[in-house]
Amino acid sequence: MKFRLFLGAIAISTLSYAQDVEKIRLQVRVVNSLDGSEIKNAGIKVAYRDQNIPLKSDKKKSFYEILKGGELKVIAEAGNFYSETQSFDTELLYDEDILEIKLNPKSFTSTRLAVVDSKSNTPITAQVDLSGLNLNQKYSTTNSPIDISVTEKGEYQLSISAAGYQSKRLSTHIDPSKDQEILVSLDPLPSTFKLLAINKESRQEITSFSKFEVLGKNLVWEERTKVLNADKGQKISINIEAPGFEPLQKSLDLEQNQITLELTPISLAAFTIKVVNLRTKADIKANIEVKSPTGEVLQAYTGQNFVPKEEGTYEFTYKSENGGSYSHKENTVRANGQIIPITLEITPPYQTTFVVLDQETKSPIPSSSLTIKTEDGKIVEGKDLTFTFYEKHTLTYDLSAPGYERISGSVDVNDAGTVNLPLKKLPTIHYVSQEYSLIDSYTEKPILKSQLFLLDANKQPVETLYNASKGTYLATKVIAGQSYSLDIKAEGYQNYSAPTSNQEGSHIIKLEPSGLQEYTFQFIDDYTKEKIVVKSLFVNNAANKQVPLNSTEDGFKATFLPNAALDLKFEAEGYETKSLKVAAFNGEPLALRKSTYPLALKFTPSLTEEQSNKAKIVITQGKSKTIKGTWEDGVYHLLTDPAQLLDMEINVPGYHPYIGSLNRSQVAQMEANITLTPLPAAPEKMEAKVGKSYVLTGVNFEQSQTTMLPGSEDKLAEVLQFMKDHPNVKIEIVGHTEKAGDERQNVRLSEFRARTVANWLFNKGIASSRITTAGKGSAEPIDPNDAAVNRRIEVKVVEE
Repeated sequence: MKFRLFLGAIAISTLSYAQDVEKIRLQVRVVNSLDGSEIKNAGIKVAYRDQNIPLKSDKKKSFYEILKGGELKVIAEAGNFYSETQSFDTELLYDEDILEIKLNPKSFTSTRLAVVDSKSNTPITAQVDLSGLNLNQKYSTTNSPIDISVTEKGEYQLSISAAGYQSKRLSTHIDPSKDQEILVSLDPLPSTFKLLAINKESRQEITSFSKFEVLGKNLVWEERTKVLNADKGQKISINIEAPGFEPLQKSLDLEQNQITLELTPISLAAFTIKVVNLRTKADIKANIEVKSPTGEVLQAYTGQNFVPKEEGTYEFTYKSENGGSYSHKENTVRANGQIIPITLEITPPYQTTFVVLDQETKSPIPSSSLTIKTEDGKIVEGKDLTFTFYEKHTLTYDLSAPGYERISGSVDVNDAGTVNLPLKKLPTIHYVSQEYSLIDSYTEKPILKSQLFLLDANKQPVETLYNASKGTYLATKVIAGQSYSLDIKAEGYQNYSAPTSNQEGSHIIKLEPSGLQEYTFQFIDDYTKEKIVVKSLFVNNAANKQVPLNSTEDGFKATFLPNAALDLKFEAEGYETKSLKVAAFNGEPLALRKSTYPLALKFTPSLTEEQSNKAKIVITQGKSKTIKGTWEDGVYHLLTDPAQLLDMEINVPGYHPYIGSLNRSQVAQMEANITLTPLPAAPEKMEAKVGKSYVLTGVNFEQSQTTMLPGSEDKLAEVLQFMKDHPNVKIEIVGHTEKAGDERQNVRLSEFRARTVANWLFNKGIASSRITTAGKGSAEPIDPNDAAVNRRIEVKVVEE
């Protein structure tokens, strides 16, 4: 890649292609597509690359002059012809070619189209869509034939529609060179009729039918909507059956759009309903559910007449308040004024209510528990102490109520009624409530997994309620004045047995943990793993209670449970951390870490004091923080965070730049060896001889940048003097990189570094016409194993 420099920018010379592209002359001839005759008065427009080309003439002919290499568009127009546009690829054309454009003539023959009624054969107004052979036209016949015009012979499609007629679509052959007639007939749409059935007496519409049949030719009958589509004047037959009405069969001519059909209602005998209690022989006034022959559910009332509307079997049902159901079915009878009696005989159940009373005050006890069983031991379900029986029983009962003695017995149920059950009060006992909380005597935290038994004087357990979330026990049946004791067991704690108070309120019981152990607190450096001596130490347990410590030669010792949660505060020289929280301590050493650790960079070969003073070292920690160090006897000392990656860029006069990274997070590393590669011996003196190439040793750049490092200008001064001593010499500056990363980026970087050197010479007075640049990337390495040697700038003499 070569570039010409001018004022620091790249100048790319472009040759004019027009001098190398062939010019050709073309003629355009417009002809009639039918007979091939030339159309003399045609209008022609020629465009090349979106620009109009003028018509030129010489003594012999007229022509259009264009350049090869693009698209040519020709537009031709003429009277009584359709216009035509054609495109040509100029690469396929030759000088003196004649381009022939064919125009299609417009039709002058007559094609007649008529649309008529299929029954009367009279013309009607219709909308016509004509399509085919890239043609789409619309016409309206307006009650008379019309002319249609096409230019090409072939098959065309006609889509014809008219109000009140069925649409039609057809294909037809049209020849524009001949006169022809096209006749299309449309069928009229059928008429719509609405059929309405009514009650002949009440004139109300009838909506429920068992049959509604309409018969005839070429008709469409929609039974759900009672709408009929058929030709007007057509004869049809109707057959209708509806519940409660006489069947209707009728024939008629379709004239009116709404047809009313009268149905005569059937006269049926009425029903009168009575409900009788067989025990008391008394009539019961009630609502009766009636189901018709078609399944319709109706309501009737005792003592009133029910007139059926449908013929068939009716079902009469009485439902009692206690859930009993009684039914009777009866067929209808055709008779005007006749009444059919219906009697529903029922046997009502027994309802017995038990009343629980205080034996002394005879007043009702509001809260009680009563269980009733039959002779075979089945439990009888009741509501509000009221029970229902359908036959006589001898019942057993079990009755209890708070504060009363429990009783049981038997009772005979022969009829509905009330049974009183008296209860005797229990002697008065004064109870107190106690809540027991169990805590760890060491941490003072609640103990959530335990067993507590509260025992009375007879060593009988007293009922307690356990609260799992709080770890507490609640006793509500502790009798004031009596003696009690506790028996407690909990995993990880010593058993507890002791008398307890009979006083009401909360009581805290402390349990001694089992398994206490002695531990030694030791500290180590997390990075170097060296032992750390702390000056002072304070330890609190999970209850924020200070743990007693014993200072020994091995460290501080303390006694507590395994896996204890601890809060430590201490002082250790050189460490910023002053406290630690340990979730579960088991005697393992506690690791502390400093913010920085020393690092010594040692160089091979060793550096003199003068080299150390001239060296430029840039060390970046974590890609953002720059670390500074100090020299001592040729060794560079600094403090860094081992957890952060170090990026190093080291430039020492006489050596290739050193660029690298150091990761010392895995192992403790206090020093690192840096091996420097000496620069090659000074090249031979530059000669003004074509083909001679020289490596500009000492011209270096910042990593992945085009900025020259300090000291590079010293070497460039030699090149500047050489150019001044040889004013006719022209050179090429070539940049090279090491083989790393994307090669396209390497080529770009090497190219711009070469330009940087060229611009430096240009700014020092060397004309840009004497310098070209190139970037080779990593394509031409000197030593495949030495990246520092391959990163270089070369100068090549290209003209003496």
